[in-house]
Amino acid sequence: GSEYFPGGVAAPDGGIVLVGGTDSKGNSAGDAWMVALDPANQVRFDKTFGTGYYFGAGLRTGGGHVAVGGPGVG
Repeated sequence: GSEYFPGGVAAPDGGIVLVGGTDSKGNSAGDAWMVALDPANQVRFDKTFGTGYYFGAGLRTGGGHVAVGGPGVG
């Protein structure tokens, strides 16, 4: 399988949010993938969404994250 993280953003607490795609988890045809790491690089969040890929990430005012994706992202 293949995994890639072309986008990411630093979190205010020192962690990081990475976005990309995978065909090793979830749908074998390829899923959008978001992973959040805390400041110690421990996984805080790891989820696949729909089919497609994410290529950009940002922070939302008031907390949370947003990801921008390509075809099929649900």
